[in-house]
Amino acid sequence: MAGIRFEDVLELAEQLTPEEQKQLIEALQTKSAPRKRPPLNFPVDDLGAWPESLSLRREERYIDE
Repeated sequence: MAGIRFEDVLELAEQLTPEEQKQLIEALQTKSAPRKRPPLNFPVDDLGAWPESLSLRREERYIDE
């Protein structure tokens, strides 16, 4: 709908009958309603608990010189 001004759309909508305006509003509300999508289903591998000695500190992973 590029190139169509809001004022033009409003003017055309005002030319509709009240019933047509109601139908237009209902159609626009239906299209703009958020659509639900199914939840993401990622595969998960359970490898057990992390070792207690595992450190995630950056300083212990990289040697900065």
